[in-house]
Parts: sequence; structure tokens; C-alpha cells
Amino acid sequence: MWAVIDLLVFLSSYALASLTKFGFPIPPENLESMLIVLPWSALIFLFLMYYLDAYATYTRSFEDMAWATVISIAGASLASLVLSFWLRAFAFPRSVMLYALLYQLLLFFLITWLKVRFISKEPFPSVFVKGVDESIASLLSSNKAQSIDEAQAIVIAGLDLVEELKKGIEHGKPVIIDPTVEQMALLNGLMVSFDDHPFILIHSWVFDRVQVFLKRVVDIIIGLLGSAITVILLPFIALAIFIDSRGPIFYTQKRLGQGGRTFKVIKFRTMIPDAEKYTGPVLASEDDPRITRVGRFLRNAKIDELPQLWNVLIGDMSFVGPRPEVSKYKEFYSGENSRVLAIRPGITDMASVKYRNEEQQLALAQDPAKYYTQVILPDKLKLNRDYVNNGIGLVKDVAIILKTLLGIK
Repeated sequence: MWAVIDLLVFLSSYALASLTKFGFPIPPENLESMLIVLPWSALIFLFLMYYLDAYATYTRSFEDMAWATVISIAGASLASLVLSFWLRAFAFPRSVMLYALLYQLLLFFLITWLKVRFISKEPFPSVFVKGVDESIASLLSSNKAQSIDEAQAIVIAGLDLVEELKKGIEHGKPVIIDPTVEQMALLNGLMVSFDDHPFILIHSWVFDRVQVFLKRVVDIIIGLLGSAITVILLPFIALAIFIDSRGPIFYTQKRLGQGGRTFKVIKFRTMIPDAEKYTGPVLASEDDPRITRVGRFLRNAKIDELPQLWNVLIGDMSFVGPRPEVSKYKEFYSGENSRVLAIRPGITDMASVKYRNEEQQLALAQDPAKYYTQVILPDKLKLNRDYVNNGIGLVKDVAIILKTLLGIK
């Protein structure tokens, strides 16, 4: 039902845009061009909505659904622009596309809110619970059935699930598992055979190979473009750094990389030379006296991060991924946090978006180091665990990049 409503709204936005541009009636040559392009754009829009799980209302927050919708709208708008050239529909005005985009953002914001507001987030009227924490079970249904026969679904947890799985299959009920790390690893396992005996081959953490490949391709493209921009800006930045504080232009520091291996991250120097020689690798706060005048500007504008694009190009980092910590925090990456090191670290991530004012927070703390390790770092690790657990995806990365650029938390 919602897909039909979305389709009608999508097409209606172009009708409104055309009326805004031309009034009534719409010139025949313009209408003909739009009718050539819009069916294909609408199909692309619906495909993206389904691909991004925009209709899984009970599993998505308003923010997730909104971002999925925005990306779908943007993709369909880009498709309209490209198709108008490819299909030689040159009478499809660019201004109509722009008006339609604005109408879509407004209308779909309202529709997304209605989806979240009026559709129950409980996917099942009743569930039979076995070995699952009450808070977890309540996410699926507030009604706990007393037997499997009464339930619409079975929710289970634990390592010994064979019997409960059998019961679910026998009763024709969907079985929902609250997985352990081991079970999540099995899900990503590869079935292999040795001498006709089946085995499950499990790597440290398995991701979709296509997504990994695409992510790397995008990293290389961004790395090349960004490095070209950095080379153009380099003489001016280098001169400003040297005049303000004589010393090296670049600063390198060992950070934790993929698999727990260390690598040297490269930045423009923003502190006095050999700052860590006297203090060690301590956290920088907003009023840190070690930061130079030019360095403060570079840090505020995030220009000091530009040399990290070289780290992206050579494969030490990705553009989007968990921000790499200094080696002294390696102890925090044990247990379930170890999976954060399963992928390349990145220049930006959800933790960077949430803690974009981290230096100000640390400046207000009585003990910045303690506040970081007890409050900020655990939350960063949780955000990064969620990123890794949900799998690598270009769409998710685009959303993070947009949030980074727009300053949205």
C-alpha cells in the first residue's frame, strides 16, 4: 500500500512542478518528454526504496527511513536528468526537475512521519519467548503467548537452538533468533566440502564482496580527486604552517588499523613541533595551548585531515569507517569491540558526526582523559559496532558523508 502511495506522490510532485513552471495547460512537447522519462524514474525510485528497506517500518527509525527516502529521491532525480539526455527528451525542463525535488522532500517528509507515527512497530501480535531477555522480546511484541500454538512467531536465544528451531518448523511459525557473536559469524560462513564432508568456513568477519569492492573503488576515486585538490592547496597551507610555527608541515602518528595492525596516519601539523615529546599522546581539547593559530583554523575547518586521503589511496584507511584510535587504547578493542577492527578505519564515521564538538566537551571535563575513556570512547565503539554489524553498504556510507558535510547528527 505504501509503495502505491509513494508512487502517486512521486508522480504528483512532477505534476505540481509542471504547473508551477507552466501553469495550465502544460505545453504538449514538454509533457511528451516528461512522459518518456518519468516511468523509468519512478521504477528507479521504487527500486531504491525497496533496496534500502524503506518499507520495513517496524525495523527502522524515523531517521533511517528518512535517509533511505532522501537517497531514493536523489537517485531518481539524477536518473531523470541522465535519462532526459539518453532518451533525447530534451524538452523536459531542468527547472521542473528542481521544483519536483523540492516538492518531494516536503511531501515525503510528511509521509515518512505518518508511517512511523501510525504504523505499529510491533511486527507480531503475539510471540512465544524462550531464553530471550524481556526488553529484547518487547521490541517484537507486547503480547507474550503461553504456548507455541497461540503465538504468531517464536523468539529464541542461546547456543542450543536446535529443538526450538524444530518446533518452529513443525508448527509452521517464523522463528526469530537473538543472535550471539558466534551465530552471526555462522551466518556469514561459507559452506565448503573436504572429501565429501561438509564444513562451514568462517573468516574473522565476512562482508558482501561486491560491496567491499565498490567501497574500495569509491575510496580510490575520492582519494585521487581529494589528493589533486590537496596538491593545489598544499603550497598555501604549507607556507601558512611554516610562517606561524617553523617546523614540519606534516604530522604522523601511529593508529590502530584493520586487524589491530598499526599504521601511520598523516595530517597537516596543527600543534607546535614535537608537542608529544613533552606530553605524550594526550587528548587535545579546544583550549589546548599546543595548538597553533593556523592549526586551530585547520582543525576547525577539518583541512588538517586532507593528507589522510593518501592513507585512503594506499589502503590503510577508507573514506568512511571507524575513526582510528591511538595505540594506547588497544585494550578497549577486546571482546565484541574487536569486530570494529574487522574493516579499514575511516576519515569519518557516525561517531565523528555525533562528537564533532568533542574538543569542546573535553575542555569542559574536569578530567578529560577519564571522561574520554569512560563516556566518549565506549559510545564511539558502540556506534562503530553497529556500523560493522549492519554490513558494508555504499548507501549507508553516502548517508554518513552527507551528515558529515551538513553537520547533521
